Formats: sequence, C-alpha cells, structure tokens
Amino acid sequence: MNTKPDARADPPDGDAARHDLQARECDGMTARQQTDIHRNARSRIRASALALALVVAAGVLTGCRVTGLVFTAGQIRITSPGASSTVSELPMKITWTAGNLARPGDQFAVFLDQPTIRPGQNVLKLVPESCRNLPTCSREQFLRQAKVWVTKSPALVLDSIPRANPIGDNREYHSVTIVLVDQSLKRLGEQFASIDFIYQRGVINF
Repeated sequence: MNTKPDARADPPDGDAARHDLQARECDGMTARQQTDIHRNARSRIRASALALALVVAAGVLTGCRVTGLVFTAGQIRITSPGASSTVSELPMKITWTAGNLARPGDQFAVFLDQPTIRPGQNVLKLVPESCRNLPTCSREQFLRQAKVWVTKSPALVLDSIPRANPIGDNREYHSVTIVLVDQSLKRLGEQFASIDFIYQRGVINF
C-alpha cells in the first residue's frame, strides 16, 4: 500500500500553509536554536516599542512637536480643524475639548507653528523681560507676535494666519498645539494635543 501523500493534492493555503512551513523549518533546528530565535524576536519587539516611547516622550517632556505626527495626550482633543485637513477661509476657528481636566481658573495656551513650553514653565518666558517688568507693556501683543494665545474657553478664532512652510500652489503647512496652564500662565502637567493642517491661501495676503 502506498502511504506517501498524494503529490497532486492541493497544498494548504493561508495560515495553514504558513504553519506547515514553520513546522518543517523548526524540525531541523535544535531546541537551543529555536529558543535563541524566539529570544531575539522578543528583544527586537521590545526595542521597537522602547524607541517609539522615547520619540513620544521627547516631544512631551521637552515641549517639542515631532513633525508629521499627530499627538493627543491626556484629555485634550482638538475638534477643529481636522488633522491633515485643508483650511481655506478666514477667520479660522480652533476648537477643542478637555473633559474634566481643567479646574476653575485654569486656561489654555495655543501655539501656532511653535514648540510648546515645558511642564512647569511659564508662558510669559516668551515675553521679553523688559516688557514683563513694565506694567504698561502689552504681554498679550508680544505673545501674539510669537504666535501664542491664551484663552479661558476651549476655542480660539484666528483672523489671519502668518505665512509659514510653503508647499506650493499657495498652500502652507501649519501646526497647532494646545496645553493647559494655570492662572499665572504656568504649564500644568504633560497633557497636550497637537495637529497639522494645510492652509490654502487666497488672493488676500495677511
């Protein structure tokens, strides 16, 4: 009686084929070799996860935004404009939610095309010391020039968008990052939200 498998039989497909191939490959290995392979695979997975975590942590702890990525940490979420969306009309309204993160008296700092301040730092560090020490100097004006706004409500309306990062056809690449600050404008915690969007500039220049 012929006990060999029929060579004309249809080969297994999908997962079955892969499992069969893996089984035949492992049959020729010693137990030590198989253990080494699994250990190396686990090491590569851990290394990849650690690398990703370090990238995200660097952006949060140093106050820097990692270009091209969209981040949301904590309960702050930007609801408009949408991530990677194209904006063509002004004024542009930026809206977000913060859940129950904000306490009475807390505010939001909005950064346009700028890295944020670090947790514990004060937004006013962006204002020249000569202005900070002068009661009649408009700190709000200096912050606007630095493309930073502070608001108590989860919304901000921009009447104009400064030119930045042109990508052709009157389009520009912009980013918005929002953090929580206290009454003294000191950043609270590491919570933040950040998106990228494209602004289609019209005939009128701002």
